[in-house]
Amino acid sequence: MRNKGRWTDAELCFLEHLVSCYLAGILDDDGGKRLTLRQYVARELQCDPMRVTKRLKKGKVFARTRLRANFNRRVYRKLDDFTPADVDRLMALRDARNRFLVALEHKMCKETKATRGYLTIQETLNAADEDNLELEAKAMLQLRGEGYWTV
Repeated sequence: MRNKGRWTDAELCFLEHLVSCYLAGILDDDGGKRLTLRQYVARELQCDPMRVTKRLKKGKVFARTRLRANFNRRVYRKLDDFTPADVDRLMALRDARNRFLVALEHKMCKETKATRGYLTIQETLNAADEDNLELEAKAMLQLRGEGYWTV
């Protein structure tokens, strides 16, 4: 399932850390290789890339950096030497990722699974046991004025 809808606070915090670490070149995984900022952030946030583009507009100051018009064409370049400050930023990124994943799971659980007012045949068959099915079949046939078979 894709992440969509309103941006949560945990998601915005994670986005801030992702962008700052991406632009600094200090990501701890190699998942950012040959990915643009938009692609990498969309993959990490489990959402549509257009959702990221709408949030990261050109000229907007984000992660203490003004995003240029070509931010979407910029490819990740890994930094060779990490400083202690970079390690602290990576730890903050991991904490933000964990908070985001918990918030995302909570968000997905809150979404209603079915918006229709009826069950499909498969859902009905899976939800009911044999006794209920037999009683329901008898009731439906009686409503139609037909006889019913016993199982």
